[in-house]
Amino acid sequence: MYPRKVHRLETGRWAVAVLAAAVALYSLRFYGVLGDLWWDVDPGIRDVIGAVPVKSLVHMLIAPIALLVGPVQFFPKVRSRHSVFQRWLGRVYVCTCLTAPAGALATSPFASGAIAAFVLASSPWRGLQRRRFELRRLLMRFSYAMTFAAVTLRPQIPFGFAIGYESYSSMSPSLAYTSWIPNVILVAIYSVLAGTGGSSLFPRCDHDPRDPPELAPDRISHLKLYRSRRANLGRVPNYQRR
Repeated sequence: MYPRKVHRLETGRWAVAVLAAAVALYSLRFYGVLGDLWWDVDPGIRDVIGAVPVKSLVHMLIAPIALLVGPVQFFPKVRSRHSVFQRWLGRVYVCTCLTAPAGALATSPFASGAIAAFVLASSPWRGLQRRRFELRRLLMRFSYAMTFAAVTLRPQIPFGFAIGYESYSSMSPSLAYTSWIPNVILVAIYSVLAGTGGSSLFPRCDHDPRDPPELAPDRISHLKLYRSRRANLGRVPNYQRR
């Protein structure tokens, strides 16, 4: 990969991470609701929390965590240098993405992205268990594209007021679609151009192709040793058969 292209990808990753962190930290204001602090909370959203407090707060309190930890999965240096930390963050991301969309769907029936986000959050986990790493990477992109809807809807709010909406609550049914569909389209285009969207087989692999070349043989040898030990469990040694 050309250095200029690598620099652009790294800049894009940091831009996504910074925007996501800003929105996630701002969304933490909903934790104040637990202490009856309603700082900068839309009156319509306050009514929703009053009507269905548990369902709505499950989404509002957990979704910022997914938005904050998700970008870490896309930094190769974090994965190569802090693989254990990256994997645990991946588990946290999957758990939050399974919980927050359920709360959103239970709160608002027009939360169209909640079902897709729930399915896409569980799919990378299954792809990783089946050692389809390319499939897992592709699904992870689409999963975070859904999560990143919390960022892309922010610029749409002033536009909604400009075209005649009276409040955020009144434009929420439209934002439920326009916030995530552009993200998914952009990720699909990027995946096709990057050469991962057209792969249909996603073959099984004994090592993660993102690993540095010098680490791949070690991973394979450890995997073979683990499998051989699992296969020998329960077998009686020859000297004990007499």
